[in-house]
Amino acid sequence: MTRLLILRLSAWLALSGCLLAPAWSFSPEGYPGSTWGNGTRDLNGFEGYGTQGKVHQSIQWLTLPGAITAKTFAAYRWRIRTQNRNFYDARGPAVGVEFTKSFVDFGADFSWQRFPGLNRTSEDFQLFVTWYKRVNLLEKSSQANIFGLPILGLPLSTWGRLSHDLNNIEGDGAQGFVAQGVEWFRMPGDIVFRTLASYRWRFRSENRQYYNTHGPAVGVELGRKTVDVGVEFIWRRYPELPRSSRDFQLYLTWYFDWDLKNLASRTSPNP
Repeated sequence: MTRLLILRLSAWLALSGCLLAPAWSFSPEGYPGSTWGNGTRDLNGFEGYGTQGKVHQSIQWLTLPGAITAKTFAAYRWRIRTQNRNFYDARGPAVGVEFTKSFVDFGADFSWQRFPGLNRTSEDFQLFVTWYKRVNLLEKSSQANIFGLPILGLPLSTWGRLSHDLNNIEGDGAQGFVAQGVEWFRMPGDIVFRTLASYRWRFRSENRQYYNTHGPAVGVELGRKTVDVGVEFIWRRYPELPRSSRDFQLYLTWYFDWDLKNLASRTSPNP
């Protein structure tokens, strides 16, 4: 009952901020939101079908000195798979505050998480740092080639999250990837064909079995705007079992973002 009351109160406060802010003398700078996630299917049955992602809605209140933006947010996160789910599956909402400098976010949130494999639920604060950066190593004016074949781009991307929960179910955690791609050609429908080499990691200090893993991968993918679909061959090490796997994995990833303030201005009638 207490959890439901807190959740309703947090949602009401966030909604009230969105609805009443235009009437205040101080108006938020924006209402940025985003969703990202992936769906996967490994072909050796160790992890099975899986999905991980989040939906995130913020209120950006102001920009501090040093071009640091201050935001409050509400989010829902999930991490689910069909095989070896103990120590891995988790889902639930969160509310918090974060600060953004360039491509790095840092802050704290209060989350309600359900761990069905452990038959446990947590309600606690978490500290976090996240980042995402994507750059094209090929200048737009350049005409490069590999093995005599022309290429469109060399996208290098990295994403990661460092966290510390305060109830020791997950403890200190780190998850992320570094990926180097080669964009070879563009297909009808603005679809880009890429090859990729990447390295991924997922670690935490508590309840580590079936969670901790790391290793490289190579693959091919088709990308259109903010959606990618592909297949890769992964070398994965599970240090807590101990066990290694070498197998193919199918995947689909997505990322979308928005700002409700901009959407509202587009739909408002002209005076």
